[in-house]
Amino acid sequence: MHVVPVIFVLQADTWYSPSDTGKRPAKRLRNLDADPRVTILVDVYDEDWSRVWWVRMRGIGLAVEGGAEHERAYRLLREKYLQFTAVPGDGAAGPTMAVAIQEWSGWAYSP
Repeated sequence: MHVVPVIFVLQADTWYSPSDTGKRPAKRLRNLDADPRVTILVDVYDEDWSRVWWVRMRGIGLAVEGGAEHERAYRLLREKYLQFTAVPGDGAAGPTMAVAIQEWSGWAYSP
């Protein structure tokens, strides 16, 4: 198991998270070779419990390098995060973790 905070974008039932370029792929991408099953947990905690919620997604992940899906992921990242406007869209950016979501579950506080 590998637990790590990440930035991400979601398009329909596909979840994307970028990784850095470097000599070795990020550990989360290397782990996909051994086991492509992925669980993603997004949560919001607040002292005001009426604002607390979480969503869990389970799916199959793969590392995407180059091509149309890689470009789509970085276009979405540039739309969501101002910092990504400087990341090249020509495939020079690092690989992306793409997860095809197969199962969704969640919870939100209700009195």
